[in-house]
Amino acid sequence: MLKEKIAAIKQQAEEMIQKVQSNEDVANLRIQFLGRKSEFNNILKGLKDLAEEERRQIGQMANQVKQEIEKRLAEAEKSLKLKGFDLQAEKIDVTIPGHKVERGHLNILSQVQNEIEDIFNSMGFEVADGREIETEFYNFDALNMPKSHPARDMQDTFWLKQT
Repeated sequence: MLKEKIAAIKQQAEEMIQKVQSNEDVANLRIQFLGRKSEFNNILKGLKDLAEEERRQIGQMANQVKQEIEKRLAEAEKSLKLKGFDLQAEKIDVTIPGHKVERGHLNILSQVQNEIEDIFNSMGFEVADGREIETEFYNFDALNMPKSHPARDMQDTFWLKQT
């Protein structure tokens, strides 16, 4: 009686696996035929009540059918995955030039300085860049500053020794 029941479960599982359309269907069939509350699992739980010789035969047959169902479910998943793979959609053309990614930005102080320079340039002024360190001649003497001028004091000017 149990042998016929196991064979019927196997037949029903094979028929339903052939009609599978999605991975969700495969998962539902796995639960239906191999889950904790499945009829197949109830048969395996009932093996303890059988005689030893019958338990061995039914157990071997049940394990074999269980492995076949698992194998068929795995094959169904694999075939669904292959059917769902579209080579043309997944194709990547590596010869297409890439998009340049702009990274970083100017410091906010540099942005403000540029805006101020643009404003003054539009008013007719020019930006003149020069050396950051000047000699005493260009800083004071050429500008006709007398030796007693307060800007020449030690605390108001950085003085460097010439080498």
